Amino acid sequence: MAATWVVVSQSQTSAKDATGSYVPVVRIIFTVGAQGPFSVDVPVSTYSTGVAQAAIQAYADIIAGTEGLSGTTP
Repeated sequence: MAATWVVVSQSQTSAKDATGSYVPVVRIIFTVGAQGPFSVDVPVSTYSTGVAQAAIQAYADIIAGTEGLSGTTP
């Protein structure tokens, strides 16, 4: 089941990309249910509603999936 999330804010800043270069990004702050805030960075060059939604949903699904985990260490 897909996690439910809400965007709280977004702003333009810069962040390192995979090559170590700084690039302009839009940092999107969001919550997942009552948890968060969390954030994802989307490069300005690829920023769109669809790209932002996909990035947020992927991260939100991981957060929701790990919410109730517990265990022991060996």
